[in-house]
Amino acid sequence: MNKIVYAITVFDKEILKRSSSGGAFYLLSKYVVENGGVVYGASFNKNNLVEHVRVDSVLALTSLMGSKYVQSDMGNSLILAKRDLLENRLVLFSGTPCQIKAVHCFLSAFDKGNLILVDTICHGVPSKTIWESYISEKKISDNSDISFRDKTSGWENFSLRINNNYCLFSNDIYMRAFLDNYSLNEPCYKCLYKADNRVSDFTLGDFWGVSDVFPELYNPNGVSLIIVHKKHDFLMNILKKGDCVFNVVDFEKALSHNSAYAQSVAKPINRDRFIKAIKKGMTFSKAFKKYCHITIIEKIRYKFDKIFKHVKT
Repeated sequence: MNKIVYAITVFDKEILKRSSSGGAFYLLSKYVVENGGVVYGASFNKNNLVEHVRVDSVLALTSLMGSKYVQSDMGNSLILAKRDLLENRLVLFSGTPCQIKAVHCFLSAFDKGNLILVDTICHGVPSKTIWESYISEKKISDNSDISFRDKTSGWENFSLRINNNYCLFSNDIYMRAFLDNYSLNEPCYKCLYKADNRVSDFTLGDFWGVSDVFPELYNPNGVSLIIVHKKHDFLMNILKKGDCVFNVVDFEKALSHNSAYAQSVAKPINRDRFIKAIKKGMTFSKAFKKYCHITIIEKIRYKFDKIFKHVKT
């Protein structure tokens, strides 16, 4: 059964600039905080690693905005969220589909209707070991300002920005290893939480391909997708506030350019060698140069996979 899906772009230009896509996460989080609730999400810490933190002010929400292509350390966030639920506070918890499954397993017993679970259309996640190798070689200082989805060159042609240094994702070895699937954690290649095998209330993602399927909704600064699994009334209370332009869109068309919603990525032939080399101390750049190239066999496999998926759908 098709789900209700919205295309969303916030009006606030600064929020849109900071967001990975159209600002949907900010809208949900802002509403929760303004109604006395708390938000849990991924943020960079002083060591440039990613961890889940608790936020209870609108101003602090900016640290949670933007995609982080590194595995997040959940820390004590589940314990804190349990306390918030027992105090009858509204709690929004965001993360990857597998993280949200764990959150649901732990917190559902304490939820009396105040828990909002938000996951993402997830490509897969590199471990912190891979990220640490990269930032160590690059000699990136502590407390750096990092954005994996800087929009200086546009939403669809995003850059990795570290402080004031910009690099198009196609020119950066970390982003290339990520997008070509070499640096992902092993379970990501056979993810158990694709398509409708989710426990979230909402799934957020970029509306890739919007200019093709719904050109009238295109915004060069980003368009979000919100796939509604549950709690549609909660979302409508937010959308009716008038902080964004939103439209109901066809489920199949909305996801026609977003295969990651339902399908795991293919594991490259040299992926294990790449990961092993880094764990043994090889620099990120040397491991990338040695192992991260698409072989002829993989090109053929990817081509046939694409044809098969097209025929299957």
